[in-house]
Amino acid sequence: MVTPIIVAGLVIAAVWGLYLLPGVFGDRRTTPLNSTEEFDRVTRRMADIQRHSYDARLATARDLVRIRRRRATFLFVALAAASAFLAWREGSLNWLLLHLGIDACFAWYLAMLAQLRQRHAQRVANRYFSDGETQWEEFPLKVIAK
Repeated sequence: MVTPIIVAGLVIAAVWGLYLLPGVFGDRRTTPLNSTEEFDRVTRRMADIQRHSYDARLATARDLVRIRRRRATFLFVALAAASAFLAWREGSLNWLLLHLGIDACFAWYLAMLAQLRQRHAQRVANRYFSDGETQWEEFPLKVIAK
């Protein structure tokens, strides 16, 4: 009775270790060897920011949506793997039916994401690759010198 709890605790600790420890050890790779490298890195970053204008709120919202989708995908995969393992280990039809239900929900979620991606691609295609019916707005030119 105690062994499954210990194994589950070790698995949870290993997953958290894989998730958290690369951030601790990975910081050394991003540190510069000297101050000129840091200056070059900051200069390139500032030049890139000045070149590309974007709305920070939009970029942040887009990043939040990606993070939420990644978490939901990971959750579905983890639930499916756990229910499949329990169905195999216990030999239970209930666990197998639960696993099939989780797989169906995951397939539905992926289909919805694909549909959203297609709608976005269609909007972009309609905006930039229309049949020419849309009249481009022309700005009046003012001649300054003669």
